[in-house]
Amino acid sequence: KEYKEQLSIEEREEYLVSMTRYYNSALRYDLKDPYVNRRSALISIDLISILSEKSTDASDQEKEAILSEVSIWKNSAIDLSKQAITTSPLTYANWNTRANVYLSLISLGYTDYSEDALNSLQNCVNINPLDYDAYYKAAQIFMIKEDYNKALNSFTKVLSINGQHIPSLEIGRASCR
Repeated sequence: KEYKEQLSIEEREEYLVSMTRYYNSALRYDLKDPYVNRRSALISIDLISILSEKSTDASDQEKEAILSEVSIWKNSAIDLSKQAITTSPLTYANWNTRANVYLSLISLGYTDYSEDALNSLQNCVNINPLDYDAYYKAAQIFMIKEDYNKALNSFTKVLSINGQHIPSLEIGRASCR
């Protein structure tokens, strides 16, 4: 958070674009490196967030150009996270990154990725059944979809694994009111 306050949007964007160049260079040497694919996917999501911030003060013409750029980075993030999974489908970090890509897109208004996110989260718990965070993220998606029974089941699963998970406790308490 402090870093965002210290750097302008342009400086943050410049930094992320330079990081993209470094990771793209690494991918030229090994296109199937899951770590580089995961990192590149997350950088693409960070760039989408910056573009989203920039669009709030943009003219209509600038917004159209920003939307086009968002589409490119969105496709890049999805493809890179998919490549990591294709290379190493049993690696938890690959599925977690893919889930985070979709969750980030959902938070930016691309709600049509809900099922993809839920599928990725299911793969996370298939690899690590005690991953309460994956259940928590699934519960949030179910809340957005207004599927409260599935959300409650997911929150219950979170609390059965980690009874001290404060966000789930707070949501549970609020829903009982």
